Amino acid sequence: MSCFSCNCVRTCVSQKKKRYTDDYCDLDLTFISSRLIAMGYPSTGLEACYRNPYADVVKLLDRAFPIGSYTVFNLCAEPHHRVYAKGCDFGGRYVSFPMWDHHPCALSLLVAAVQEAVRNLCEHPARGVVVHCKAGKGRTGLVVCALLLAWEPAFFSGPDPAADVIAHYGKVRTMNGKGLTIPSQRRYVRYFYEVLRRGGDQPPEETLYLQSVQLSCQSSQKNIVIGEVHVVDNHQNFIDVTLPIQPSGDRNGFVSMDISASKISFSGDMCVSISTKEGLCVGKAHLHTSFLWMGTAESSTTAVTILRASDFDKYERTHGSDPLELQLRWERSVSPTRGVTLTALLPIVSYFTKTFRMPCLEIVRRASGS
Repeated sequence: MSCFSCNCVRTCVSQKKKRYTDDYCDLDLTFISSRLIAMGYPSTGLEACYRNPYADVVKLLDRAFPIGSYTVFNLCAEPHHRVYAKGCDFGGRYVSFPMWDHHPCALSLLVAAVQEAVRNLCEHPARGVVVHCKAGKGRTGLVVCALLLAWEPAFFSGPDPAADVIAHYGKVRTMNGKGLTIPSQRRYVRYFYEVLRRGGDQPPEETLYLQSVQLSCQSSQKNIVIGEVHVVDNHQNFIDVTLPIQPSGDRNGFVSMDISASKISFSGDMCVSISTKEGLCVGKAHLHTSFLWMGTAESSTTAVTILRASDFDKYERTHGSDPLELQLRWERSVSPTRGVTLTALLPIVSYFTKTFRMPCLEIVRRASGS
């Protein structure tokens, strides 16, 4: 296949993401700043015909960052992309933080990735950080947005910094402004900002007991009735709730179920998924128990999490604008424990950013297509 044909295929595969083009290369790659790059997977073999060719990526990075002063962050968890091909590992200048596609990672892993990126940026004022997953948009955007918040907080100093950084990433990385679109990934950017806002200290890591589940929904599609709720955390605590929902003629459904007797506790990262009675998953929402109590009085023993259609990953693709509301009522444990992992990690980020201030995010507008 000719170089011209390959470039046409690569452009189609990259869809609405901005590409970097010059006299030497045409890559699915964006300079978020002069020292921060977001890109698609650096490929070899047949895959290089429709993704970034590894050799072209190396040539660009060598020109952008003299004498190899950069670190590549590989966020792929997929077996074929988690490990680079032999001899194509950027001379060992890479680190791996595996995250599954279309999902946020554990909050502690996100913090660890940002900590490592900040450490690399602090080593030398010309050092670069290059972040990629497979497509170079979702998982990449999650880490890039968190890094921007940690490294250059003054740039995003409006009333809603998390929304500002997500919008900025979308504008710089894509042609349609849709950079970080998965609700759970956007939610974890907000979690990360909340941790930073507290000076790098995580709120008490709550152990919560699920008391009741209340679901109201309407389906415009025949034979598609949501009837299962599944909750699982990263400690493999889980519960499956089958809802005896009886839709009326207009396919409205409402049900509430008390499950306090189950005594199932959840803590840390967790996932709430909804599915049809036939087991077809129609939406997922990733949450963290440390943030479910925000906005609730400290003395309160119960809290309610309300998830609507727009809060679920995938739901709007399968059900469009069909209304949905899921309420989860929680009871907190008597003695919440401190979140050790984040408490230990974030002060290091704070230390770097306060002690070694140096220009990083003089935002560059030279990304191709901007």
